[in-house]
Amino acid sequence: MVKKKKLHDNPDKYRCFKVPITAILHKDKNIAERNMMILQDAISRANKITSKSYLLLRLWVLQKYHNDIVIPEITTDTISMAMKSVLKPSSGPKPKGNNQLLLQEFQSLYDFSLEDGKNLSSILDYYATTMLTILISRQFTRKKLPIKYSKNNSSKNFVL
Repeated sequence: MVKKKKLHDNPDKYRCFKVPITAILHKDKNIAERNMMILQDAISRANKITSKSYLLLRLWVLQKYHNDIVIPEITTDTISMAMKSVLKPSSGPKPKGNNQLLLQEFQSLYDFSLEDGKNLSSILDYYATTMLTILISRQFTRKKLPIKYSKNNSSKNFVL
C-alpha cells in the first residue's frame, strides 16, 4: 500500500484549487456582475492586443527575411513595442532610443485599428514575457526538428 504524503511534510509545495470565479467575487450580486463585466472587458481587450501584436511580429520577421535583412533578436522589449504599436496613444512615458525606432517600424508596417490599453500595462507585460517564452520554446523545438523555408532555391531555418 502506497502511503500518501501530507501537505505539511513538504512546506515548499503549494496546492492549487480550481474554484469558479463566482466563488471569489463579492457576495452582493450587483457588485459581482459589475466586477465580472470589468474582468471580461479586460480579458477581451488583452486578447485582441496580444493577437494583433503576435501577427505584427510575424509580419515583421517575414518582411525582414524576404528583404534579406538580418532578423534581430526578439526580446520582451520588441514584443512590448509591437503591443504598444497597436494601442491608442496614452499619456505615459514615451519610448526612447532603440524602442522608439522599433515602435516607429511596427507602426509603419501595418495599419491596425488601435485598441484601448487603459489599465492593462501589468497584464500586457506578463503577456510579453509569456510570448517570449513561447517563441524560445518553439525555436528550441525547431532546432531539434528544423523546419525549412525555401526562398530562391536556398533553404534557411525559419524561426517564428
